[in-house]
Amino acid sequence: MSQGNLSRSTIALTLEPSSIELLATESSICAIVITSATTGHIPISDCEICAHLYSHNYVDLRDNSRLPDHIAILTGTSVTSRPAQDVIECPVCGSFYAYTYTCGFTENDIELRRITPVEAGRELNLEACIADLGSPHEETRGYAAQCLVEYYLSKEQEEKTAYLLNHEDEIIRSYAEASQKYYLYHKSLKA
Repeated sequence: MSQGNLSRSTIALTLEPSSIELLATESSICAIVITSATTGHIPISDCEICAHLYSHNYVDLRDNSRLPDHIAILTGTSVTSRPAQDVIECPVCGSFYAYTYTCGFTENDIELRRITPVEAGRELNLEACIADLGSPHEETRGYAAQCLVEYYLSKEQEEKTAYLLNHEDEIIRSYAEASQKYYLYHKSLKA
């Protein structure tokens, strides 16, 4: 291939399960683009960030401590660089977190709470959540149940909600029950 052709070419190499594209000019590589060959869904238990976080994380910054690494990856290292209340999406797995920064006379805190796509006002990957119900990891099954219950309740799909509330897996059942209570409580506040 001549250099003239190379400047207008994209070279793609496929390595399972990802595709790597090298975008090149005449003499150098401009970018490397890595895309997933699968649906791109990563369960929270397999996420390099979220697997290290709890569903509810709290950091007291009064003693000038620094943010734990996995929280800093999501929030940034400067607590003033984002609004005091925000929704953050994990760049790896797409899980959502409600971020709250409280600063006052006696407090300097960060709270990071995992929320469902419905609560975040985003779309739910329905197929991925259903698949996650079969995960060997309790946290993944539980989060999937939370996401599905809130989604089904928001769409008024009582039969599907009931299926999760009566599920044989205790983890799915308990997360579904808690999510139903949370959703209905917050819905009543808006009414």
